[in-house]
Amino acid sequence: MLLALALLSPCPETLAEAVLELTHDNDLFSGTRIEDDLYTATVGIAYERSGWRLRLNERLFTDRAAGLRFDESFLTVSRELLQSPRESPRRWSLLAEAGVVHRGRGLFGQGTQNFIHEIVNEPEVRLPYVAGSSVHPTIALELSRTLPLGQGAQLRPLIAAESAGFKEAARVAVEFRQELPRGWWLVGELGSRQSKTEFAPLAVWMDGNAPTYLLGAGYREWISLIWSENAFGTEDRHLHLRLRFRL
Repeated sequence: MLLALALLSPCPETLAEAVLELTHDNDLFSGTRIEDDLYTATVGIAYERSGWRLRLNERLFTDRAAGLRFDESFLTVSRELLQSPRESPRRWSLLAEAGVVHRGRGLFGQGTQNFIHEIVNEPEVRLPYVAGSSVHPTIALELSRTLPLGQGAQLRPLIAAESAGFKEAARVAVEFRQELPRGWWLVGELGSRQSKTEFAPLAVWMDGNAPTYLLGAGYREWISLIWSENAFGTEDRHLHLRLRFRL
């Protein structure tokens, strides 16, 4: 659907501003009590144009000990609400995102996971999906402030909140970013996340408040690889790969 939007865009001048983004998260180093489980992977695709971002994202959740799995499939639209110039040395940012999330059997799910496992010579995962499915509204806000430190370095304090109907989270963090020669950059972040859910298969793995951190690097805006702790509220560790293409 997102590719069709790009290909059917009628204006070449506007099309030149469009960006396609592909993302993949994997818990190669989960660090949880049950390895290679919980939020094991995320697959995402996004289309950006004229300040709007349409995103299709799916998280795969497995719990071998309990013998169950479910997928969270998100379809959201987001936009930057503060229009201060990007070149401003002390820039405020307010990012808003809204959409729907389907919980149950997703678009990719077990078949995609086992396809990847076959490629990397890992055992198949065959678990029954939780009974029933549900659709929930989802909304997220992130307020941040960019503070330049000089020599290509900057701090970005942020506060974020999100609700997906069956779970909520709030996060405060401070991000450090260092620009390097030839378009390369490094990033690090330290913060705290408060997570809450009443969905029983997920509640046993959410401890409420826990620290978050990430380390990563990238080239311009087109590629990044980031390692994180507690990105989804279950205190597991993930590698996040993002690729962006100008259309």
